[in-house]
Amino acid sequence: MTKPDGKLAIAVSTILWVCLALLVISAVVSSARFLRKPASGGRSRKSETCSRLRILGKCLVQYHRRGHDLKKLRSVSELLWAAQEEELILRDTYLEKTYEGDAWHRPFRWSVFRGAGYADIWICSDGANGIPEGGLGDDIYVRVRVTDSGELTEEFGP
Repeated sequence: MTKPDGKLAIAVSTILWVCLALLVISAVVSSARFLRKPASGGRSRKSETCSRLRILGKCLVQYHRRGHDLKKLRSVSELLWAAQEEELILRDTYLEKTYEGDAWHRPFRWSVFRGAGYADIWICSDGANGIPEGGLGDDIYVRVRVTDSGELTEEFGP
């Protein structure tokens, strides 16, 4: 066996180091993708936001069924405090996870629209794009309608 040429040994060594560096970079990039999980342990942000809105919708319904006037509530925060007072949502649950905003870390929008014989309470997320689109586009919402006679309907969108 012959002794390897010095230049050839340097070239082979350089190629091996470049390959090793590429492997390390590839591993780091793969790890970064793996670590970038959606909100709530694998659930998508949209799914997490829908879940939060469903809970808020159920709180509105139950609060109404206990004889309270939903039209007097002015914000998601007021609903959450009222729900805690009525034990519709546990304080520990509320402190553990915020229901005041969506999974994109933006506050929910609260709106009350009054019509002839009814009031609609809307709680809305602007969705992934962060643009308020009136319940259209990628907006996600819960709407609870209370009629003057006390009937209640609930709608989730989209």
